[in-house]
Amino acid sequence: MKEQILQKAAALFNRNGAETVSLRAIAAELGISDGHLRYYFKTKEDILTALFDRLEGSISSQIPPEEFLVHPEALTLSLYASFDFLYEYRFFFQCSPAMYRKYPALVQRLHTLKRVRGEQMLAVFGVFRRKGLLDPATTTRQLEIVFEQFFIISDSFIKYVSNGFYGNTEEEAKEAYLQITLSLFIPYCTPHYREIFRSKTGS
Repeated sequence: MKEQILQKAAALFNRNGAETVSLRAIAAELGISDGHLRYYFKTKEDILTALFDRLEGSISSQIPPEEFLVHPEALTLSLYASFDFLYEYRFFFQCSPAMYRKYPALVQRLHTLKRVRGEQMLAVFGVFRRKGLLDPATTTRQLEIVFEQFFIISDSFIKYVSNGFYGNTEEEAKEAYLQITLSLFIPYCTPHYREIFRSKTGS
């Protein structure tokens, strides 16, 4: 039942917004009483915390093994994986500031999550540089700025997907996400890989 509650809550949060969905509404969708649901989760914050744990787990498992990172497809697959976890838990990136003021612990976890994502991306960039995918003249500061651009664009992108800005299906949105985010990295690739990645973006 705990798993069913989390799945239903995530679906309702994604559809209606986490701030508007009550525990009673989740229970009604599941056909159980409010008291039955509260046996597993006392508050909505408990549900949000459990879902955030899953989001963190998805991000932690996102990076492929280093030996796979020598392939150009590794960057594409990493970006696809990034879209998948953002889309699955998109309500976290669509919440109003008022909701986060209500749950300050989640704000702290979002800050930590951003730091972890940055560390992961810079680690991947380090492998790309050693393996010859990135221009060796690229500085760490340039890569940090690329991450900040990626962070702002990717998290903002996901806010508009539900409104049909980037196609009518999840797959269309995913391809648009790949083209937009991949274009951030192309200028820092070696000429050979620059051409490979440009073929994927149509640029």
